[in-house]
Amino acid sequence: MSVVARDAQGKAVERVAIRFEIAGDTDARFADGASAVTVTTGEDGTATAPALRAGERTGEFTVRAVVAGRPAVDPLAFTATVTTGAADTLAAQSGEAPLTAAPGGEFAQRLTVKATRKGAPVPGAELTATVVAEAADGTRTTAAEGPYFKGVRDEPVRTLTGLTTDENGVLQLPPLYADDLTGTWQLRLTTRGGATLTVTLSVAAA
Repeated sequence: MSVVARDAQGKAVERVAIRFEIAGDTDARFADGASAVTVTTGEDGTATAPALRAGERTGEFTVRAVVAGRPAVDPLAFTATVTTGAADTLAAQSGEAPLTAAPGGEFAQRLTVKATRKGAPVPGAELTATVVAEAADGTRTTAAEGPYFKGVRDEPVRTLTGLTTDENGVLQLPPLYADDLTGTWQLRLTTRGGATLTVTLSVAAA
């Protein structure tokens, strides 16, 4: 972000100290870890702030540009936003073994996944979980029956949206239940960044 210092006649003014200050509920910082830096304008009156580094906290914050030592000069404010990270990998913490249940029962293991980007955890990654069935022609669609999550009124739900990972990039899904059918389904998890994880769901009589 850049500002230009001008005098009352609109002419650019050099050697003016401009202080850039980060304000708001954020852990974003300038490249050297500081929350405020001072930059001197050049010949064209321009002062450019150093690069900002987003922190772990999402949301909006403000960067104010003020003329150092001149409180009578109104500051300029820039709004910045830190959004959730885009994961490139989803991995099951429990390995790739199928999740199993008996008809009418609860799956014994709750799935826990970790979202990463280039190997680093992605806090706040948004996930969608869908129970998928395979048709006779090989196409896969959201299941109309079979394993399910419970909705707010305990109704069967086979697609969950708005799931987010914690500060370590980890998410434990809600419990999964089986209806009276036996067979094999898939639980597909996707992220905004395009990462996908598919886990087999197996329902068989004990």
